[in-house]
Amino acid sequence: MKNLVKKKWFPLALAVCALALLALGWYFANRGPDGIRTAGRSSHTGLPLEGYTAWTDREEYRAGATKLTVSVRNDRELFHEFDHPRLEIQQDGVWYYLYREEGAETADLYSIAPGTVGEFPLWTGRYDKLTPGHYRAVFGAWGSADYIAAEFDVT
Repeated sequence: MKNLVKKKWFPLALAVCALALLALGWYFANRGPDGIRTAGRSSHTGLPLEGYTAWTDREEYRAGATKLTVSVRNDRELFHEFDHPRLEIQQDGVWYYLYREEGAETADLYSIAPGTVGEFPLWTGRYDKLTPGHYRAVFGAWGSADYIAAEFDVT
């Protein structure tokens, strides 16, 4: 009788173990080196677009900050259109997109006229709580691989 029970439950136990391993693999595949939930390596690997300067309203934020303001100055004679900014974190010298919850986002593009400064609020509610680290807010140039970024720290 004991052999029958062992043979009957073995496939089920094996399936449960396989599912647990799959779940652990998914969990760790979506984490950066420091265990922070990420959405993969950033595609913004080269130098930022020349002629634009970006900065945040503070160089340093406290963990759990819910809003930051990014300012961008356009020193070029023309302008690009930019996507909504995304937060990235730097870990071991590599930039990673921070995981963010899906949500309603307008299709509006940002643009800054030549010789002016634009200010853009960035709410962090769709991201996990910001933990200590080195971050950047990245605006991807619409239709190209170019970008501009404002770096900041969270303590």
